[in-house]
Amino acid sequence: MPLIIEQLFYTNIAGYHADNASNNLQHDPIFTDILDKDTLALQPTISRCINRLKKYHIDYFNEIFRYVCKKSNHPKKMKHIVLNIDSTHVEIFGK
Repeated sequence: MPLIIEQLFYTNIAGYHADNASNNLQHDPIFTDILDKDTLALQPTISRCINRLKKYHIDYFNEIFRYVCKKSNHPKKMKHIVLNIDSTHVEIFGK
């Protein structure tokens, strides 16, 4: 599950907000290289993952956020991060 969450995170940053975008990106060399995978998870796998998410997965999201913020070297500290993992099915609001 962590790799699928990470896949969703990177594809969302790149502007692919629907989980079915991964069907078209399955062999994309940029994403497969970033995620160190031969192929990306497809939409059915992503949907199963999303349906199984629990509150404790927030810790994993926070770990990814800290990593990306650290790598970004952004001069201003971020107070809030909102990640809409799958805007095709659920509206997610966060602070």
